[in-house]
Amino acid sequence: MMFYYTVFVILFCLSLYEIFFKVNKRIKNAAELLVLTLLILISSVRGDGIGDYNNYKMLFESTNTDVNVITSILQPNMRLSEPLYSILNYTIKYFGGSFQTLVFMEALFVNTVMYIICKKIMRSVQENAAGKDYTLTVFFIMWCLGLYNVIIIRQTLAVSVCWFSIKYIRKRNLKGFLICWLAAVCLHQSEILWLPSYWIYHFNVRKPVIRYQFMLALLCAGAAGAVFVKPLAPYIPGVAGEKVRMYFSMGLDSFGLDYSVAFIFLKTFMNIGVILAMLVFLFRSLKDEKLFCGLYNLYLTGAALVLATSFVSNQLSRVAQAYTMISIFLFPYLFRLKSGRNSKMVLFMMFSFYMGIRLYINIHGSTVLMQGYPVWRS
Repeated sequence: MMFYYTVFVILFCLSLYEIFFKVNKRIKNAAELLVLTLLILISSVRGDGIGDYNNYKMLFESTNTDVNVITSILQPNMRLSEPLYSILNYTIKYFGGSFQTLVFMEALFVNTVMYIICKKIMRSVQENAAGKDYTLTVFFIMWCLGLYNVIIIRQTLAVSVCWFSIKYIRKRNLKGFLICWLAAVCLHQSEILWLPSYWIYHFNVRKPVIRYQFMLALLCAGAAGAVFVKPLAPYIPGVAGEKVRMYFSMGLDSFGLDYSVAFIFLKTFMNIGVILAMLVFLFRSLKDEKLFCGLYNLYLTGAALVLATSFVSNQLSRVAQAYTMISIFLFPYLFRLKSGRNSKMVLFMMFSFYMGIRLYINIHGSTVLMQGYPVWRS
């Protein structure tokens, strides 16, 4: 397990340097590219036992490249409902690549796209932050919140496309947004829930009454959805229906890890409660910034979905991931607040302590991760 904490310390030091010291642009860019390369390499050597590795490997190996791509993805064992992922498997196998090549390509795609998104969002944050760019801090957050851009699954690919669509949401470019949304849905069906993000982002929550009404409406909608989806689950067709039924049948079990209600409560509090408290604290100072308010709206939507589903089905709560993981772009706003150097250092230490706890919970919530990082072996 020392591997996880070694990377934690490296990213902690880089984040500290980025926030508190006068940054040389060339050195910072080099550090970002080195970290990006490191994360891609770590993800590329990922082996069996985590992130549905074995299931994805079976799917790749069963892909038939002796026929054309359309015939191949129409076969019963392929994911017709998520064709882009099947086409990706087919293309890599057709050109002689192995499953580990697919893992590398996924790591390259997700990390590159997330880096581009991060630079764009941080550039907007930077405009009002005395020239500070918090990209290295975002890498630190991603590592702590579940090795998010390292353990890559289909949903991670889809979420990265959803986040890319934020550039079109901000410009109110519905056509560009819909193209990204459709691509994300063709990678993972759960991202159908990203569709309302285009309108949610622009919802005006600056007035306290409207903000609390918005939060309550989201929570009620999420709870109603969780109540009504269960009885309707037997009638949902295709792969989506099978997955929903499986998730409901699993309840609080998470692929072999049978979580107690107490653990789910603690996990939900750490994931949602602390972040919501931070956002309420930040909102007073940043309520006039469009980017912050838009991301705030998206995170609130995810929080409502998680609260509505976590105690019904641990796995079903994953549908909120595109919304809840927006928090990685919200944490850096903490260091935008006007405060003395000592106060900011205390804040940074509290932030880092929280990140350490989140990393610890994620590692100890997985029997595979507790045995060390799973590395591919030929």
